[in-house]
Amino acid sequence: MIIILIILIILLISLICIQNRDNFMINVDVKQSKYLPFKANGLFASKDFKKGETIEVCPVLKIDSKINNNIINEYIFKSNNDNKHNLLSMGYCGLINHSKKDINVKWYVSKNNKTIRFYCIKNIKKGEELLTNYGENYWKHRKDLHK
Repeated sequence: MIIILIILIILLISLICIQNRDNFMINVDVKQSKYLPFKANGLFASKDFKKGETIEVCPVLKIDSKINNNIINEYIFKSNNDNKHNLLSMGYCGLINHSKKDINVKWYVSKNNKTIRFYCIKNIKKGEELLTNYGENYWKHRKDLHK
């Protein structure tokens, strides 16, 4: 029941963000990714970004780290200092796909675990997909997924 409620909250916030996109000034588009072997979405720059520029600061929800085997686990981030909780991004941060070689963004989890900031590690042109490296720990329990 809690998982369904969390998913509904995420969907509601996502809809509000999409409907008010110009007010939030998020300069990204959600499109089909060329990096995934199946038809899934990724996040793309809708403007040129400069190295060091913040793309988005996402608020997060703390999720009990014991909750396993559900779709939410594909979108969580590790807490900096709280092993009992994982963090669920409430913005576009969770839509950035993995790459080992074409990385152009990284994330920073705030010390208080209240936000995740995605920023450019190199210049990004309008239309480029935003990609980060999820790290080896992400793949330990995902042997069926492609790296």
